[in-house]
Amino acid sequence: MLAFKAFDMIYDAWLLGLVSVITVILFRNNRYAPAAIILILLGIVYVIVNGDFKQIAPPAFALPQFASFTIHEVWQVLILAGFAQIPLTITNATIATSSLVKVYYPDKRADSKKLSLSHGVINTLLPLFSSMPLCHGAGGLVSKHYYGARTGGANIIEGLTQICIGLFFSASIVGLFTYFPMAIIGGMMFLVGVELTKSARTLKLNLEFLPTIATVVVAFFTNMGFGYLAGLLLHYFVRFVISGKQKTNP
Repeated sequence: MLAFKAFDMIYDAWLLGLVSVITVILFRNNRYAPAAIILILLGIVYVIVNGDFKQIAPPAFALPQFASFTIHEVWQVLILAGFAQIPLTITNATIATSSLVKVYYPDKRADSKKLSLSHGVINTLLPLFSSMPLCHGAGGLVSKHYYGARTGGANIIEGLTQICIGLFFSASIVGLFTYFPMAIIGGMMFLVGVELTKSARTLKLNLEFLPTIATVVVAFFTNMGFGYLAGLLLHYFVRFVISGKQKTNP
């Protein structure tokens, strides 16, 4: 019985994931029925049909709570998560995001220094109001662009939506995320991942491609921090080798 139930859950997940991928392919560029909106509504309907909606807390107005913390607590958080996050933030949330902005919006400027300053300011202030750490993120930028966001108005709409969620749905949003089918999110993110890999087409299959391989392999088997260091060290080693060959063969 348990095995049948597990199989049924896996089948539902794969089916939902497949439906998500097909929906995105068919409606991604539809201005009147965007794929992302369709899939969010589909996920909410799925929650209601499964009977999980009644377990979600009703909307209620709540202001952010002021938080205080000691130096010891700050140090513990840095040890447990902060230091490990630094390589990922530098690469994904600043360097990669800045590069993507240049690709998507060549006439706009969002250099890594400005993004770093933005991260620093927002993550220094918001923890005082019980906020989770925030970042820009290359994946988020690709997702928004892939699903139709093209102007600053999209950020305004998203910001106002998140403020409303924080003020009126802070208790219910956790439950909704808990019961919302991850297969739908997985299908959407799968296509975003495919979109991200397209940048690899510009890389030449020579020595300069080795740091990319090293970063991916080491990060996959360890973590992003070690992957970043491996790619960085191999990058400078490759540059050293290439420069040495150029000097010997002028």
